[in-house]
Amino acid sequence: MSTARAATDPSTARASEKPLPPGNLGLPFLGETLPFLRDPVSFFERRSRIHGAIFKTRILGDPVICLVGPQATALLYDERYFQRRGGSPPHFKELFGELAVVFKDDAAHRRTRRLMAQAFSPGALDGYRETVDRVVARHVARWASAAEIRGVEALGALCFAVANSLFGGADPDANDPRRAALFDTFVRGLLALPVSLPGTTWSRAMRARDELRAFVGRAVDAYRPGSGRHVLARLLEARDEGGEGFTRDEVKTECLHFYAAAYAPVRAAACNLLVALAGHPEVMDRVRTAARAGEGGYVDQVTREVRRFYPTVPSTFFARVRQDCEFGGYRIPRGWKAVAALPASQRMGETFRDPDRFDPDRFAPARGELARQPATYLPHGGGPADGHRCAGEALADLVLRSLATGLLREHAFELPAQDLAPRPAGLTPLPAGGLRMLVRRL
Repeated sequence: MSTARAATDPSTARASEKPLPPGNLGLPFLGETLPFLRDPVSFFERRSRIHGAIFKTRILGDPVICLVGPQATALLYDERYFQRRGGSPPHFKELFGELAVVFKDDAAHRRTRRLMAQAFSPGALDGYRETVDRVVARHVARWASAAEIRGVEALGALCFAVANSLFGGADPDANDPRRAALFDTFVRGLLALPVSLPGTTWSRAMRARDELRAFVGRAVDAYRPGSGRHVLARLLEARDEGGEGFTRDEVKTECLHFYAAAYAPVRAAACNLLVALAGHPEVMDRVRTAARAGEGGYVDQVTREVRRFYPTVPSTFFARVRQDCEFGGYRIPRGWKAVAALPASQRMGETFRDPDRFDPDRFAPARGELARQPATYLPHGGGPADGHRCAGEALADLVLRSLATGLLREHAFELPAQDLAPRPAGLTPLPAGGLRMLVRRL
């Protein structure tokens, strides 16, 4: 892959005189929409191998600049040149709601992030640990009592139970398979053609959205101060320096957004975690030893390398170009859409040494690889913590750490022969064979 070089100040780089990036706009409106929707991870990876860190395409009628790698992604988070308003395809906003933080800019975005940070602070996360561990322990015990399980379904149930407990205030000892299935239908709508005909993926996603909105709305309306210490409570009780907080409609929108994020991407990362452990027995042994000793450092190294090495979500949300700018000698025109490819960025040789090797020790403090270049780690997106970086990234750390330790401390698992390659499955790739598993107590 070619190395990109960012201009010192894109606004003064005489961007209008630069050529457009390489790539293919395709046919009017349709462009390359179909291959993008069919397999967005492969879409970005294949084109970045051909064109490098910046290329153009057309998706759902709009010309789009695609950015790959930490330097290019960092530019996407510069609010002087990019905004989220008007960036994502309209059907994204239909699904999530226009109040979602991913569609906000400037002061409105900063206010939302300040309030949201109170629900994802280190102290808040410590308060969620008991609930997450409780959900994991219950599910692992159930897996150990079964002859064989389908890991994709089992991990989906676990991730939804975590989301339901933290964002809906539900009982962590109860499952809700019907609403878990609704969320699966809902997130599939993100990568569906927005065609409102009976039986289409999009129409099913919209029906699921309506039911889920009502469900989340009831949980928000039923909450009473002091009745729980979960994300929902902290979002409703968050206050800024002026004493103002979220409206209940804002909390309903954000909880729906977080439900989907905790369900689909974390489920994919959990599946990949088990694939990685089964494929690297020496890593599994070290994780089990760390889990029994109550040491989380190496476990976190493994879960972070899993999200670097395996695809989780294909890209950031889309942005719109506020003003002409330049990257790597190419023009990024005002008014175009822009997006950053995440799995492709994580597998660049310029980003990580030997990127095609699974190596949890690359995140060891002694190596310092991440400490030297914190902006290179992009499985959930990039940017500063108070910007558009995923607010729930630390919560994903917590869930995956709990899963790894809760499973391996007293249990062993194996994966029978099957196809473990990641295949498109809506928003996130999942193991093609369904991740058949055998779990037993040691």
